[in-house]
Amino acid sequence: MITVKRAFDELELDGFINSVQGKGNFVAPQNKEFIKEEFLKKIEEKIMELYELVDMANIPLEEVVQMIKKIKEVYHE
Repeated sequence: MITVKRAFDELELDGFINSVQGKGNFVAPQNKEFIKEEFLKKIEEKIMELYELVDMANIPLEEVVQMIKKIKEVYHE
């Protein structure tokens, strides 16, 4: 069971809030570098999953890169 204090402590550790004793908890300014790092972690996980599939199917990486480029073209027109 998670307590409210523990939840606030975790939010503060993750950089989402600032706690000021006697005053309360405040939303922290948006940390763009932190957000980028979180996205990079998720991307790395997805790439590892993709690589495992590519390796099992013995698909050349160049073919996968071409697939990614085609997807980018479709979604960024």
